[in-house]
Amino acid sequence: TDDGTVHYAQTTDELLSEHTGRRTLDTAALLSVLSFEHVCLDRTLIEGVTRLPWLSTLHGNGEVEFHKAPPHGRKRLSPRALASVFLDAAAKELEEYARGKSRIYLLLSGGMDSRVVAAVLHKLTEAGRVNIPVHAVTWGHTECRDVVYAEGIAKRYGWEWTRLPLDSSTYRANFELAASAFGAEVDPKHMHRIDWFRQVPPDSLVLAASYGDSVGRAEVGSRHLSLLRPLKPNDRCAFLRAPFFQDAQAKLQDDLEQLRQRHGERSEAGWLEVGRQAHYMRRHLYVVMDWVSQFATFKQAFVTPEVFRLIWSTDVQDRTDQLYVECLRLLDEELLTMPWARTGLSYETGLGAPDKLDRTYHQYGLWLRREHSDLVESHLFDGTLDALRAIDVKQVRWMFEEWQLERDADNTALATHLSAL
Repeated sequence: TDDGTVHYAQTTDELLSEHTGRRTLDTAALLSVLSFEHVCLDRTLIEGVTRLPWLSTLHGNGEVEFHKAPPHGRKRLSPRALASVFLDAAAKELEEYARGKSRIYLLLSGGMDSRVVAAVLHKLTEAGRVNIPVHAVTWGHTECRDVVYAEGIAKRYGWEWTRLPLDSSTYRANFELAASAFGAEVDPKHMHRIDWFRQVPPDSLVLAASYGDSVGRAEVGSRHLSLLRPLKPNDRCAFLRAPFFQDAQAKLQDDLEQLRQRHGERSEAGWLEVGRQAHYMRRHLYVVMDWVSQFATFKQAFVTPEVFRLIWSTDVQDRTDQLYVECLRLLDEELLTMPWARTGLSYETGLGAPDKLDRTYHQYGLWLRREHSDLVESHLFDGTLDALRAIDVKQVRWMFEEWQLERDADNTALATHLSAL
């Protein structure tokens, strides 16, 4: 605050109750949302309100201490050798997470990262290293790959399993949740059914595997690290007025560069990975799932310092799809016979014809346009955006009308930009 006092809170609602002064839009944060679908570094959409930085500690005097990310190395390991040490580190991580808990709720999909976590967890229960019930949870409609494959894994391991339906009403409820719990930083479509975890016992563990691909296989947003490019701010829809855009662009670029000052020297590939972890994983995926920590202990798999040091010391050329193949060969080869939700094909070979199940587990684009267009329009044009001055509301209106011309089922970037606003 203006007098130098630092206020700390776990949730946006709680913090804003302390932040009673004038609230000013942070245009650099807004440009980040429009460019990347998440806020970069530490900003929020309100000037003067920040999130605790990635790999940092907040001390009692209000000072933030930064810790350097593990160094990147070039150690070469065979896929089998890497899988062996990776699984050993992951097993120790999960065993420690489960200590003192009454039950584990595992977020299980048809993807490979949660499949590997499920297999590790099963091995731990078989060995008596974890002795509490496992309850798998999956969201999506009944005929999608994620639901069908997850149910099959849960049945194989004898776990209780719950499917959480997604529909237009759960999607609409997430607009309010996105604003109140997340300060409108994350689009409502990324919240799915996290609301369900309000009801879990407080001494339980909720376990997710969102970091699996980015850590183990060096893949972010379905692209391998070797194919990524540096983040570049870009207001594709021209929602920000020119003077505000130029100022926001300069500030956001400074934020992206500031990360380098915090984490020392490393290769360009190393910087790309540090950036994706600090910006995308921390500010996009983790911030949503960590909301669950209000109700129970929430943990992500593959994120302890031991796991990161091991994987980042390995040459990125060895962090490929083959890692998960070897993991499942060591854990449970039967899970390799189950197709991959992304393709409907064998994960190991990629051969054959895809299954007939639906790849997508939701219809967010369809629901937004057909059933929630009125909600989007009422919020966009109720005068709030006009009052912010930074946003060209005439341009927003034009793009809104363009969006109305798109196909109903399309879940496009324009739909995301409008729902985020």
